[in-house]
Amino acid sequence: MSHRGHILIGTAAVCVLLACACTQHIPEIYEMHTQIVNYTHCDTDVRDRSLELYVHISGDDADHDIERIIIDAPSYSALRWTIERDHFFSFFQDGELWLGSNSIEASRMLDGVENFPTGTYTLRIIAANGYEDHMDFVITDPIALTETSKRLFPDYDPHDDMIIAEGNSVVTLRGYDTSLQPLGAIEVSTSERFSLQRAAIERTLGKKIGYFELEVNDSVLRQVFRSGMYDYRED
Repeated sequence: MSHRGHILIGTAAVCVLLACACTQHIPEIYEMHTQIVNYTHCDTDVRDRSLELYVHISGDDADHDIERIIIDAPSYSALRWTIERDHFFSFFQDGELWLGSNSIEASRMLDGVENFPTGTYTLRIIAANGYEDHMDFVITDPIALTETSKRLFPDYDPHDDMIIAEGNSVVTLRGYDTSLQPLGAIEVSTSERFSLQRAAIERTLGKKIGYFELEVNDSVLRQVFRSGMYDYRED
C-alpha cells in the first residue's frame, strides 16, 4: 500500500473517532434551586422536614440520558442520597430542562430529631454514558422544630373560615383534587374568609379543590413552612 494510502486511512480513522466523541452527551449543570421545607400535619400536629432540589441542566428535549442524582452531605456526616431515574422529576420550564426531587428526607440525628447536617453538600448528575457534572450548595443551621416554632407555620381555622399566618398578608395555597392530584399553586389572602376566595381560586386552578396545603416562605430564615393536608371536599 502506498504512503498516501496510509495517510488516507489514518485520516478516516481520526474522523470516525471525532464523530463518536461528538455524539457523547456530556451533561452540564447550569443552575440549582434548593430549599428546606418544614412540614406540619394538620391532623396529627407532627412536624418533619425535607429538602426540595432542582437543577437546570443542558439538553433540549425531555428524553434526557441522566440516570441518577447523587447528593453527598458534608463529609463528617457520611450521608448520601441516591435518586434513580424512576424517582426524580424532569420537566421543561421556559424552554429549560430541569431535574429534581421534592421528597429528600432528613436523616434522624443522634438526638432523635430529623435534620440535615449543616455545611457544604455536593450534587452530582450521572448520565448513562458515565459522564457527570457536579455543583455544591450549602445548608445553614435549620430552625428547631419546637413548640415555639409552631407560630411559623400557616394554618386554616375551619370554624372562623380564616387562614392564619403570623406576619403574612398572603400565603401560597397548593390545591389538589379529590384524588390528591396536584392542581397548582396560588396566593391567597389571610384577611378574607377562605370560602369567599374559593370560586376565584378554583377558576385559576381550573378545577374544584378537594384538599389543600398552605405555605409561607420565610425570607429571613430562607426556609419554607408548609401545613396540610386540609380536607376541603364538599359534603
